[in-house]
Amino acid sequence: MKTLTIFTPTYNRAYILPNLYQSLCKEPTEDFIWLIIDDGSSDNTQEVVEKWQRENKIEIIYHKQTNGGKMRAHNVATRLCCTPLFFCIDSDDQIIEGTVKKIIETHQGLQDDKFLCGIIAKKLIINRQTSQNLPNLKRSTLHDIYQTGFTGDTSLVFKTSVLREFPFPEIAGEKFVTEGYVYDQIDQKYEFLILNDFLMRCEYQEDGYTTNAASLYLKYPKGWALFYAQYYRFYAKSLRDKIKYMGHYISMCMFAKIPLFKMFNDSPSVIISLISIPAGLKFYKRFKSNASTK
Repeated sequence: MKTLTIFTPTYNRAYILPNLYQSLCKEPTEDFIWLIIDDGSSDNTQEVVEKWQRENKIEIIYHKQTNGGKMRAHNVATRLCCTPLFFCIDSDDQIIEGTVKKIIETHQGLQDDKFLCGIIAKKLIINRQTSQNLPNLKRSTLHDIYQTGFTGDTSLVFKTSVLREFPFPEIAGEKFVTEGYVYDQIDQKYEFLILNDFLMRCEYQEDGYTTNAASLYLKYPKGWALFYAQYYRFYAKSLRDKIKYMGHYISMCMFAKIPLFKMFNDSPSVIISLISIPAGLKFYKRFKSNASTK
């Protein structure tokens, strides 16, 4: 059995996938599988990947499905994964040479620790380089790392068994749920082993989720409502925080056109919901304004 699955969800990215493929071919070890979940591409992605499979330079598993969004692709990938470690590398990412070896070596320190969910390292953003290091700790939750003031991007390698505990919700009519929804759940039970090194590099594309973040609120409000309701339960301690996150929840319910009675019924706190209505209206107007300028 191989140790690592590198999972790549892709949708009409045949133009940029070769960069990731070439970086994977440079890896000095073959102890990994590249699992590509094609989320209903209409370009020549399948033709390109089948050509690479015939080249047989690295092991590639290709699965095509009806377009359903990254969270559905992620759920399928965790079910198909047959290795103990799982590393999501998006189609606009490239692996840094030697990364697989680093992951496998670091794996030795976490595989027998039932309280560790995986490895957290840094992610290099092209044209936005940062020398910022992760906190000088051996282990931490993802949430606590950002609470220390760290603002960089991260590379996350998970135990596959942990990801299977926390599947993404699949919401009818929506194709996006922020990864933070699942990561916050994992943080309640596990920690990461910290590897203060870069594992991949990325140049965000104009058609990607990160570039179009503002519009995601309007397009997928039910997923965001789930996220903010959960974030409220996990992290809202002060009254100010409670009103802030409840306000976000209310604004997403408004975008989703969720009836008032259902919004309050599903709310983590009816009383806080009532006093957070003005904040919800403010966030609703702000999100709508920001999205209209994109």
